[in-house]
Amino acid sequence: MQKQTLLSLLAIFSCASVCAQEPDYRLGKVSLGELRMERYDKDPAADAVILCEDNS
Repeated sequence: MQKQTLLSLLAIFSCASVCAQEPDYRLGKVSLGELRMERYDKDPAADAVILCEDNS
């Protein structure tokens, strides 16, 4: 019984430590013009535009 309890606690703590890691977000510089953009000239019907794509 103690072995099962110990394994359960170990599983809980290992999952908690994995979930508690902060993601590594690296944001680039955004110009004032990009922030104020209301329409994308190449696709005026676009709801969003990807300003920078990270493929790592």
